Amino acid sequence: MNNKIKWSITIFLVISLVLGMFACKQEADSPAPNATEEVLSLGDLVALSADSMYSQVKESLADKDAAYESLYGRSANPSVIRAGEEETTSTEPVTLKVLGYGWGQNDLDYIFDVFEETYPNVTIEKEILAGENYHNKVKAYTEENLVHVAMMGSDVRHGENWAEKQVNIKKDLEPGYYHIGSFPRGDNGEIYYVPDGAKNLCSVVVINMELLNQIGGKVPENYDDLVALAALCESEGIDCLTAFGGTAWRWGTDIFSPIVARTTGDANWVQKVAKGNAKFTDAGFVAALEAVKKYFDHGIFDQSILTFDSDTLPDQNAKLEKLTSGETLMFTCEQNDLNKYTLGEDLSNYKLLPFMPVYGEKNNMRFCVAAVDNIGWGITVATDTDSAVREAALNFIEIANTEANAAKRVDDGGITGPVVQSLYQKPIEEFGTLATQKMFILEKYKNVDVIDAYLPQEINDVLFTAVKDMVQNGKTATEAAKDVQTAYEAM
Repeated sequence: MNNKIKWSITIFLVISLVLGMFACKQEADSPAPNATEEVLSLGDLVALSADSMYSQVKESLADKDAAYESLYGRSANPSVIRAGEEETTSTEPVTLKVLGYGWGQNDLDYIFDVFEETYPNVTIEKEILAGENYHNKVKAYTEENLVHVAMMGSDVRHGENWAEKQVNIKKDLEPGYYHIGSFPRGDNGEIYYVPDGAKNLCSVVVINMELLNQIGGKVPENYDDLVALAALCESEGIDCLTAFGGTAWRWGTDIFSPIVARTTGDANWVQKVAKGNAKFTDAGFVAALEAVKKYFDHGIFDQSILTFDSDTLPDQNAKLEKLTSGETLMFTCEQNDLNKYTLGEDLSNYKLLPFMPVYGEKNNMRFCVAAVDNIGWGITVATDTDSAVREAALNFIEIANTEANAAKRVDDGGITGPVVQSLYQKPIEEFGTLATQKMFILEKYKNVDVIDAYLPQEINDVLFTAVKDMVQNGKTATEAAKDVQTAYEAM
């Protein structure tokens, strides 16, 4: 073997050794899958002022906008939606077919009233549907009777049927008007609809800070803290943590969604179930059921919430009154509940928190919150063949998202936070401390899947039954998990 070959082999071995050592070091330096991530503690969260939260939310949104602009760029020629600019609008009669998602035929009338006054030449044929009525009829509006404008979404339940009927409207949105970086988008930055607001926050806890201080408790940072707090609450004769009711929907969305992410260590575990890549018999989901059972075993939840149903109460404020009167320390709810049940004018004693610590949770999902992209107005390919109809459809989206209409939804509490940039320039008192807290939690903590955004609504009934079987009928978490999987496979 000549010297040149020897040197070549030697150099190769040395390089391989160095690279191997480097790789080992990289592996050793890499955090373990469940390593603790830096997240804001709950104690630090409640200590933050609304002004500080507001400032951090605006900074986060600006960063998202800049990242979107850098990654995808924007059209320099917006075609229709130009707030404050003169538009060339057709005066020819136009019929616009609209499908809305709302909780009553009059739920969205304020948008239609302004639109019809602004564009009297446009006749609107509308239908407003909610819940399963929407999901049961949506195929008819995407196939036989395709509408021009519709409420769409990015999750399975609101997005699947529109997938091949949507129109990319990115170039039609006025630059600088929206916080576009937060919008749901396609693989190449496409924007198919303007979301009604920021993500819908589906697992938030309201805590009565005055009551907490009165009994000498502290905001729980881990599960042991929560168990201790529950014991303190029991000694004081008050409930530790409750919910608005024992409805199946509440359990599936508000309670199980964050718990499943925390025990599986996977923010998107629910989507994997929907795709057939995970099962309810997996260890992580069994652990979620065990964690829920622990909530009852340790007195964090009282069994009364398995029978209480807020939907049938004559006075729907009854449960919240237990919080405001000092009978309950905390309740877990979906953010829209805060709109139906007011906490009163003075919110200073009530703080919003992510879902409470969970038994056996993975550190990488610590304090995560369940959140789903909000739905919003988009246009369909039915507008492609008629420029006047397309113009009317885009004008409708503009009217739906004026600052005044966005402000109305914030004031009503119907959305977590607005997507219109200008509303974040208002003083904190005008923007609202409750809206600020919701937005801060949404921006600060990891967002995870909401169960009924990807799985059939009926799975909520199955999950609720599983909880009752464990708490009231003595089933193990493993047995309950098998029941859930069997029921899911039969759907």
